[in-house]
Amino acid sequence: MGKLIGSCAISKKHQTRGKTVQPPPPSPDITKLERAEGALRRDRRLLEAIHHAQTQFILAKDPLDLFQELLKSLVALTDSEYGFVDEMFYTEDGRPYLTARGITDISWNDESRKMYQQFLDGTLNFDNLKSLYGVVMSSGKPLIANDAAHDPRRTGTPPGHPPLKAFLGLPLLSSAKEFVGMIGLANRPGGYTEEVVTYLEPMVAASANLIAARKNDQRRRDAEQELQQHKDHLEVLVEERTAALEQRTEELSEKLEELELFNKITVGRELKMIELKREINELCKQSGNEPKYKLSGTDEFAEGESGEQAPR
Repeated sequence: MGKLIGSCAISKKHQTRGKTVQPPPPSPDITKLERAEGALRRDRRLLEAIHHAQTQFILAKDPLDLFQELLKSLVALTDSEYGFVDEMFYTEDGRPYLTARGITDISWNDESRKMYQQFLDGTLNFDNLKSLYGVVMSSGKPLIANDAAHDPRRTGTPPGHPPLKAFLGLPLLSSAKEFVGMIGLANRPGGYTEEVVTYLEPMVAASANLIAARKNDQRRRDAEQELQQHKDHLEVLVEERTAALEQRTEELSEKLEELELFNKITVGRELKMIELKREINELCKQSGNEPKYKLSGTDEFAEGESGEQAPR
């Protein structure tokens, strides 16, 4: 109580002299506590964003919505103005290019709105390696450009595009070290630092795994589709082959019937000829002459095998 009264008396005395008493500076322990709590809040926001993205992927949410929400989280976590999330692809001759999967809508005219529509259609591609994002594509390493407007590696922006003051490019590498995509963020107040890169590492890893999983799922579906196409093709070939065999069998059956008919006609004619020879021989005998035709046992056998008896 005495100390409190003394303190009040001193304060009053300072006020009487027209002086302002400054509060004592915060103790180092309080400052550390506030920093720790701030870091905890940032980490919690980061983990919540990762968990949300993974949940949306498991629920098979539309990829466009999934990566758009992922980008919103990245922009918010870094206090950036805008950004993009791209997926890496390769042309048939092996040249890399990026396709936008998530992009901040900063359209400002018809041309930029057309570009944003390309993104919605999944056809907004980037392949210029001589650019800030191209540096990340070529090196596979993070890029910090806090004076992007004067960076010699930049290629410029379209007329009317919001100014690019600071840029952070983060490569997305799968667990197999495959370059599967890239994150680009712009215009964080004060620029970007290695601490920001380190802070985003869990988010970057999660984003890379999501894109890699999506790629693997697409490859699986493509393989299944190709297998089904081969199966359908084989079934068509089997059906065509079966139809051809059935047609051939029918044709052979018709030929066989024709041969049997021809055989009957031929055998019948031969039997008729044998009977005529026999008749001529008989007439020769009756006239006192030798038989004109010599009939062999084969002729008799043929007559018996035919199952027919020539008229006598």
